Amino acid sequence: MLIGLPKIGARSAPRRAQTLHLGVRLDRASRCGVSLMSSGNWPQEFGRASRRRAGAPARRPHPPRPRLGDAVPVQISTLGPLTIDGAAVEGSRLPALLPPLFLARGRIVSTADLIEAVWAGDPPADPTGALQALVTRARRLGLTVTATAGGYRLDPTDLEVDALLAQDLLSRARAALSGGDPRRASDHAARALALWADDDAPAVGPSGRLFTDLLTIRVEGELAAPVHSGLAAPVHGPDDVLLDHLRDAVRHRPTDEPLTALLMRALAARGRDAEAIATYERLRLALAETYGTDPSAVVARTHLALLRGELAAPADAATPPAAPSAPDRSGSAHRSGTAAVRPRGAPGWRRATASMVGREADVSAVEHALLEHPLVTVVAVGGAGKTRLAVEVARRATERGAVVCAVELAGVRDPAEVLPTLLSALGASESAADTEDLRGRRVLDPGEQILRAVATFDGLIVLDNCEHLLAGVAEVTAALLAAAGPGLRILATSRAPLGILGEAVHPVLALPDGAALALLETRARAARPTLEWDTATALELCHRLDNLPLALELAAARLRSMPLADVLAGVADRFALLDHALRGLPDRHQGLWSMVDWSWDLLDPTARALLRDLAVVPAPFTADLATEVGGLEHLGSRAARLALLGQLVEQSLLSLEESGDGRPARYRMLETVREYGEARLAADGARDVAMERLAGWAAGEARRLRSDFVGERQLAALRATTEDHDTLVLALRWSVDGSHEREAFAIAAALFTVWTIRGLHVEAITWARQLLRVQDPVGRRAGWELLCADDGALPLGDQGRRRAARPDPDDVAATATMAILNAGIANANDQRVSMLAVRLTRWAVSAHLDSLSPRTAALARMSAVFTSGDHAVHLAAAGALVDERDLYLHAVGLFLRAALRENHGDVRESGVDARDSYSSFEAVGDHWGMGMAAQAIGQWGSGRATGPSDDWLTRAVHHLELVGAVQDTQTIRVVRDVHRALDGSAVAAADLAATAQSPSASSQERANALIGLGLLAAKHGRWPEAVERGDAAVRVARSETTSAPQGRIVTEVAAAILRIRAGRDDAGGLLAVAARGAFDAGDMPVLGAVALAYSELAAATGDTARSDELWVLGRRLGANLALLFGPQPRTDPDAADVDDDPRMAQVTQAWTISVADTVARLATLIDSGR
Repeated sequence: MLIGLPKIGARSAPRRAQTLHLGVRLDRASRCGVSLMSSGNWPQEFGRASRRRAGAPARRPHPPRPRLGDAVPVQISTLGPLTIDGAAVEGSRLPALLPPLFLARGRIVSTADLIEAVWAGDPPADPTGALQALVTRARRLGLTVTATAGGYRLDPTDLEVDALLAQDLLSRARAALSGGDPRRASDHAARALALWADDDAPAVGPSGRLFTDLLTIRVEGELAAPVHSGLAAPVHGPDDVLLDHLRDAVRHRPTDEPLTALLMRALAARGRDAEAIATYERLRLALAETYGTDPSAVVARTHLALLRGELAAPADAATPPAAPSAPDRSGSAHRSGTAAVRPRGAPGWRRATASMVGREADVSAVEHALLEHPLVTVVAVGGAGKTRLAVEVARRATERGAVVCAVELAGVRDPAEVLPTLLSALGASESAADTEDLRGRRVLDPGEQILRAVATFDGLIVLDNCEHLLAGVAEVTAALLAAAGPGLRILATSRAPLGILGEAVHPVLALPDGAALALLETRARAARPTLEWDTATALELCHRLDNLPLALELAAARLRSMPLADVLAGVADRFALLDHALRGLPDRHQGLWSMVDWSWDLLDPTARALLRDLAVVPAPFTADLATEVGGLEHLGSRAARLALLGQLVEQSLLSLEESGDGRPARYRMLETVREYGEARLAADGARDVAMERLAGWAAGEARRLRSDFVGERQLAALRATTEDHDTLVLALRWSVDGSHEREAFAIAAALFTVWTIRGLHVEAITWARQLLRVQDPVGRRAGWELLCADDGALPLGDQGRRRAARPDPDDVAATATMAILNAGIANANDQRVSMLAVRLTRWAVSAHLDSLSPRTAALARMSAVFTSGDHAVHLAAAGALVDERDLYLHAVGLFLRAALRENHGDVRESGVDARDSYSSFEAVGDHWGMGMAAQAIGQWGSGRATGPSDDWLTRAVHHLELVGAVQDTQTIRVVRDVHRALDGSAVAAADLAATAQSPSASSQERANALIGLGLLAAKHGRWPEAVERGDAAVRVARSETTSAPQGRIVTEVAAAILRIRAGRDDAGGLLAVAARGAFDAGDMPVLGAVALAYSELAAATGDTARSDELWVLGRRLGANLALLFGPQPRTDPDAADVDDDPRMAQVTQAWTISVADTVARLATLIDSGR
């Protein structure tokens, strides 16, 4: 667990910085490689965040930059390329992340939905960490994105989003059309359509549906306006532009019948009957090939009117306009007058009152299972559509000529009544003629009744709703199967399996997203055809309702009288919103509460209490967590606890997820069940108890994980932290809000470490402010009193309670160390966090040293020292760690000293320390340390030889990928590609070209790639291309305004050198800009790079003496053109090895001059040359 150090003497902009394990993140960024040499934890910039060195000129003031949230609304464009106030948002991931947040109108968007939006079903190895990194980038744009237990929300204040404006105009247009004002409707639609950027295919893509809905109303208005305005002029219909868009929409929705009918009418109004007839024929063929059906009545009427020549006149007012595009036959019912064919139900059973959506695969799977097994039980949580599925299987069996007998058991309460109910449905008799007394009858025993009923039965028996009668149904079903012939098949529906021999269980899962959307829209539009539809909002509603069919049906019923957004907002209290939304349902389905309550009543008291308590857990959980949160220790054996969890799984209240790789199985609870449990917790007054148990588990788990963040179990610990991330964050929030300091510090120590490894410094510092009560002096004083109060003055009972509440000193020191680190990285000006954290480390080290682990103590002492600006003190602290016997601390000290020496210009000794640190980290088994050390070696030594540098960078990629530092590995790959391309690799050159054009690459990665391509062009003598590549790199680097300036400065230096070497005389202005930025930043190797560039400029003008002195000053400050431009041929005097350059003797002598004097001399030389 590398931790970084705040900038030494820093006063810089927010940035990411080099990180050291277990607490020391060294704030530096590589200048080695034209911002091509970004360190593993410096993806956006190359160089340390702005910092003043002794003798460096003061920072020049800059005018304030406009920020989101100023009085003027910020213009957000999502209809086309994503832009903010006209500036394009770079990459592909960030533009995919932001639209769902913008369109949520301030609502929470779940983590799962955002991951799906960004990665579209192909997430990275650590999707949660990668998403957090993207959110950090979004915050750098000035957007207020807040993390919640289940996802993220964006504050919409002062944001004007074009898609939301288009949705509002669509609502107005629909209202105008419904109110008989087509011209006004058309005007509203026209205003909305004008919001789209130039786009060859606006009818497709994320906003394609919105565009099509607006286009439909626009065309309807054009066709209907003359009828309503009383104009006598002939109808000419929509213009060519609208017709082209309408054709395009139909081309992408070839089976959308209302849309096709509208196109036919529009074409006829323009006198293009032949094209309208051809459009109809294409639709007819598409429907026949895709669904085996003919066009609906709406299209047939339009076609007939076309043939009669009736469409050349204004559209018939009796024919209502086609509804805005809705799901076609691919997954929903017909619209706008299309007749629906009702399935023929099984004899004696219910007939389906609505079409089945999204269960075709389940129907086929159940039918196949019935061919192989005599008993198939369809199992799912209530409301998943088990009965509807069984109805469809029975209907299809009936149509094939099979005999079907359905038995509904929902109303049966006594297991003894199962057999009589079944026999009654089968028409069996309970008695038979007495063979001894032909005048009488005898009563048959149950076995005889079953035998007589099914001995010759050849068909399907459906047993519906068995969960509350499992024992009775299982006994009767076993008897049926034993007595029946081979032709009997039994299909049961239940929330739990019957558990008898020969049973095949078919679990019914939640609907996939597409089917859930189709079901919701089909049902909603059946009740209100003019419903305003937004796919993103509807999908979020589906997810909030777990994609459960019953929940979606109830929500659709509410959409009869409520807007979609209001129903989504109301889901926060789903039971109040959706209960009794539909009439005529069975009692157990009258609402979501009844649905879950039915299963609740089937549980024993212990299982009920466990289900209730587990509702506080926001994510999938292990059996160990369930044991602690549910207070199951009293059950004794682990087997008994697992059996209790199994009871909840069998009742479909939990689902079991197995990883298959040896990790513990996890249990998942549906959101509907979770909210039911939350309601039970509130009613019982038990939530605080459950949360206290959850926080206790989280604290213990966090300590266990933190102990494994170093060593051979590191990767498993990081993976486990990711799996339980949401649960740990919820426990941290509850602990901080409730001033449960002991749990809060324990959880924070682990989370802060992982966030630092993943580069999520803003997340860490945000929580540090809350935990340390930066804005709450009263709470801060109370926390400090808890730490320092004398327990001896209290009664014995109070002493024990205070000791139990007091944070563990080791947790406090570890958390404070990470807070100091992240305060320096995330915001160098946030002195309050640093000051409070230093106070805590000193308290832990001075008063509770015996309670600290040696590692925690050593790192805490070091972190406090690095808040000063004294380089000698920093070297001494690093040396103290090098002297530690603990091999891990020894490795941290070596790496820290390597970075300090490189920062101060001593590249040679820095490389020695970096290699030694890698070896030590390797011996420990610490991948994070190995990745950071390998990256440093590959970059700092890149001027020596390509082969070793490439090998080290490849190692860095491997190690950092293992710990989940996704963005860092991509940055290193670009650096490596530059080196390989300059060494002759065509593959690397192609990769650089792809990165330079990639929308998913960061601005700095693209700038690095462009500089690399410029260097490659220069190598082959293509100087105009080289200069153009360099200039393009500067433009890209300057487009990133939220990162520290080092990456931009070094890019400017590289572009200037390309101009100089190309023989251009216009490099001075670009160099002057870079020099001002470098002096402002106070970053020595970056200043050294500027000095080397001015050395080339002086040489180009023939001033050899001045060129040599500038070269010596640049090398003294730690720069190297080979680092800047990659390894180059030995015949190039400017790229000669360090030991071969005769000027190195002067560099050795320059080491006797202080850094401050060196910087001052550099400033003088630059000024004198202007």
